[in-house]
Amino acid sequence: MPRNYNDIDDLIINSIGIIIFIIIIIISILPGIIFYIYTSFNKTIVVKEKYISHTYDEENGSTTLYYIVTTDNTTYEVVNLWWKLDFNKADDYARMDAGKSYNVKGYGARIPVLNMFPKIYDFVD
Repeated sequence: MPRNYNDIDDLIINSIGIIIFIIIIIISILPGIIFYIYTSFNKTIVVKEKYISHTYDEENGSTTLYYIVTTDNTTYEVVNLWWKLDFNKADDYARMDAGKSYNVKGYGARIPVLNMFPKIYDFVD
């Protein structure tokens, strides 16, 4: 009785599809994690002022960005870290007060052409 090569071919094609899908997921996540690792920082800052930026577009709806400006005139964005299951940027922003000193954890760098700021994801009074 001859072998049915269609079943083997289907298995190979499905396996290749799954492998390609996994590779695409890894390629899309890996740069962000590498950026986090190589630019992470722990430092003490003194908050000079803070402000909120609201943006709206038809496709994504409303977005709220939380910013902190320090006494050395560095601007930081307060963010969530989805891959650390940290979703409290609004609470963190609300607990920070102008004139106070905080030990912060963050990552990133100021890249003006991309409108990127260093990001703060955790702090301690």
